[in-house]
Amino acid sequence: MAELLYRADTLPGLAEQLGLPSDNLKETVERFNTFAREGRDPDFHRGESAYDRWWGFRANPGRKPNPTLGPLEKPPFYGLQFHLGTVGNLGGLVTNANAQVISVQGEVIPGLYGTSNTTAILSHGCGYDSGSCQGKSMIFGYNLVHDMIKGLQKFMERKGYEDPSDFIGIAQKKVPIAAVYGMLFRTMDVPFRKVVNEELCNGCGLCVGGCLASANGAIQVRDGIAQIDEATCTRCNVCEIVCPTGAILTEC
Repeated sequence: MAELLYRADTLPGLAEQLGLPSDNLKETVERFNTFAREGRDPDFHRGESAYDRWWGFRANPGRKPNPTLGPLEKPPFYGLQFHLGTVGNLGGLVTNANAQVISVQGEVIPGLYGTSNTTAILSHGCGYDSGSCQGKSMIFGYNLVHDMIKGLQKFMERKGYEDPSDFIGIAQKKVPIAAVYGMLFRTMDVPFRKVVNEELCNGCGLCVGGCLASANGAIQVRDGIAQIDEATCTRCNVCEIVCPTGAILTEC
């Protein structure tokens, strides 16, 4: 475990591995041990909060006078090198109390929610923030669910639905079969390619627009016939979905 966790049978030996002055480390440990035997830490106030003591009781239920603090006396001694760093940033989406994302114009973006590391941080400065993202997700996740429920209720009232079962599955019936088996093929890792039936192609170019919007422009119309570049085709199936004549097919 070199370069991560250092071990030595003496404090001077550990100091040498860590690149620290031996006398400084020895003095620091002796000072800590003196206070630990008294159950206090005037330098960093460890073991004073209910949170610290709760963990101390779980790990060392019989230790007194403070279950969180104990003298460092029995070898071997271990040491780690710590460096300043960051676990996140101050950027992210701006949200309101309902976790709704706010646009650059200051308006709510309907149907878009955010929390945790995707959103702007709530607090600034230095501090112990481990778990803060999970806390944000719990609180704002709870709020956004309530907001979504309100939106669902308004939608049902507007459409005349009495129960969610009245409209569950409606959208699924409108999904083109091409999109379904395209996703299935990719999931099963089945090799397939898109081909054009030249007799059915009318050269309308809808496939070209669909490909530009969803992928990288793998289709061009030449001499009135759609041509698919297999090297750049992502097999997203949009071309087959928008084709009005059924000229674009999937070939396995």
